[in-house]
Amino acid sequence: MDDEAIGQYLLARNLDPKVKGVAHPLAVLYDRAGKMDAAEREYRIAIVEQGDNADLLSDYGYFLYSRGKHEEAESTLRSALKKNPKHHQATVNLGLVVGARGNYDEAQKLFAEAIGPAAALHNIGMLKLRAGDAVGAMENLKGASSQDPSLNESREVLAKLSNQYR
Repeated sequence: MDDEAIGQYLLARNLDPKVKGVAHPLAVLYDRAGKMDAAEREYRIAIVEQGDNADLLSDYGYFLYSRGKHEEAESTLRSALKKNPKHHQATVNLGLVVGARGNYDEAQKLFAEAIGPAAALHNIGMLKLRAGDAVGAMENLKGASSQDPSLNESREVLAKLSNQYR
């Protein structure tokens, strides 16, 4: 119901153009709806309104990461963690960014802090897979599965990779 929510936020803005706090949720909704230009515009408005908000910075950092703007994403996420060093989602998002940039050691530390060591290994495996390192991915996914057998996704991806590389 993202389109309906977008409509309601736009209605609120039209009723009171000076109302604050609309831009951040609108940016997230536009992002989820794949309306990237609108999301970017709303994130910029939200940052002007409340730039020191760790939740906003975390969401915007992830948005930048998803757009391939890794350097800007990393800077934004580090700012979020300066505002709130225990921000769970900003920590995970920063792990994604530094991992996508090839810094797997730092990414693993960040993931382990936020989601635990086995899930961290899973995430590193998935980052390596996206980077084209299937062998490294399999190693991490095996480690994740052995540390936490409940990680079904690790086993499923590992099975698919094992079938491809027989």
